Amino acid sequence: MTTTNTTIPSNNRRGAAVAAVVLLIAAVQMVAITSVGGGRHDADQAIRRVMTQRAYFAADSAALIACRQAQSGQTPPAAGTTLVVGNATATFKQTTGALTAGDIVVEGKADNSARRVKISLSTSVP
Repeated sequence: MTTTNTTIPSNNRRGAAVAAVVLLIAAVQMVAITSVGGGRHDADQAIRRVMTQRAYFAADSAALIACRQAQSGQTPPAAGTTLVVGNATATFKQTTGALTAGDIVVEGKADNSARRVKISLSTSVP
């Protein structure tokens, strides 16, 4: 009985190793791409929250300015007046006269975010 030793050529082993490395690199890239996509969503959400807060603070500041003016006997800004507050704007949607009861409604905007603030003034003293 004759035995023959068969050996696998080294070129085949190298080819298999190269294919395995290519598949491994592709898998690592897929994981990296997936994790970057989730991070972008989180960043967009954080930016939206910051812009919403800026819009609210702009509206709140403008409403308080109008409230103080109305209570001190000065005429508050007219409806349609826009104030620039930092990186945001505040537009008066509804105002009242000096020392009169009524509502002051202000809309703050920052980027694509908007918030409204309404303050009701009364002339009664508790």
